[in-house]
Amino acid sequence: MNSPTRSKKALSRIAALTTFALLVCLTTMCQMIVCQTIAAQQSTSANWTAEQDHQKMMDQLGIKALRPGPSGNENDPNHANYDEAKANPYGDLPDALALKNGQKVTSANEWWNQRRPEIVEEFEREVVGRIPPDVPKVTWDVKSTADSKTGVFPVIQKQLVGHVDNSACPSIHVDIEMTLVTPGNAKGPVPVMIMFTSATTQKFIASHPESRKMMGSDPPSTEQLIANGWGYALLDTSSIQADNGAGLTQGIIGLTNKGQPRKAEDWGALRAWGWGASRALDYVDSRPDLDHEKIGYYGYSWGAVMGAIIPAIDPRFKANVLALGGMEYSKSLPEVDKINFLPHVKQPTLMLNGHYDFFFPVDSTQIPFYNLLGSKKDQKKRIQYETGHNIPRNELIKEMLNWYDLWLGPVQ
Repeated sequence: MNSPTRSKKALSRIAALTTFALLVCLTTMCQMIVCQTIAAQQSTSANWTAEQDHQKMMDQLGIKALRPGPSGNENDPNHANYDEAKANPYGDLPDALALKNGQKVTSANEWWNQRRPEIVEEFEREVVGRIPPDVPKVTWDVKSTADSKTGVFPVIQKQLVGHVDNSACPSIHVDIEMTLVTPGNAKGPVPVMIMFTSATTQKFIASHPESRKMMGSDPPSTEQLIANGWGYALLDTSSIQADNGAGLTQGIIGLTNKGQPRKAEDWGALRAWGWGASRALDYVDSRPDLDHEKIGYYGYSWGAVMGAIIPAIDPRFKANVLALGGMEYSKSLPEVDKINFLPHVKQPTLMLNGHYDFFFPVDSTQIPFYNLLGSKKDQKKRIQYETGHNIPRNELIKEMLNWYDLWLGPVQ
């Protein structure tokens, strides 16, 4: 082989090695940039505060300052209005049966395929926020299974965890906690009631045994459910999304945003809880030993208030029982305002309230809540007891089971 040929081959090897070295350097630099970006995201995520989230949202919306609320002094120029004639009658609402281009809806096909998607789009943009299209998949695992007892009744108790795929942002972990309890002697598919709880609530009850005295001496509601052939699931909402602005860079919202603050059209905590409830229903649907057509929503106090939202989002809840709930005094943001959700609650709904409830007074909170429900007139009912913010437990369970038997059919 002559010398020029050797020289060309040597130069080719040198060029190849140089290219490889450059690729290694570029890859290393890219890895360093990615690591620095992730580190910055983790820092932002870990140190984000509710005040920062509030200010960033105002900046995105171009709001310089919040206007003061109405004054309680009738002599002030901005006093609260009690004259119905001066209230906004909302007479300019768009026609529900007309497309945005003005064309009238004349068939069910036009409603489902054209007009309804228009309404849903505006509702998500302006009210509830959007669930991102790329929310990671949830994989449910059974952490433990135990034969136990609820009172004197044998039960099977499963501790479940719904692991949300965090491969896109490994620094944020979301593991949905749920406890499923079913009768140990069930002969067929078991109807299930999904209840909402949180780690904070459970810790409070555990550290304040005196709070149990408010519940009376009747058997716990869970025991009475098992006695009547029902199973129940306790879903920990705090394991889905924290209920504060500081937590919005964590949880499922933080995971989908890779630790970054949310945008104005992004979802909030309540929408995230609704998403989590739907994932719990996915698990129920996957179990042949559970009755998918008999899934009830039950909410007590705060859980009853949530009953204005969760059943509106997922129609797989077939009937609702809301105990000791009502409208809230404080003005809510549109994405969590019950007024925007209640008309979309279409399932048969039973409300149980106390006449002397100091948290939810009859005229100002209970009745407006009931009137706004989207359930048909013959599929909603309100029972009022001569109590405060409590209901005799036996009465509660009796009416709840009667309601579910009426609309879901008795347990076989």
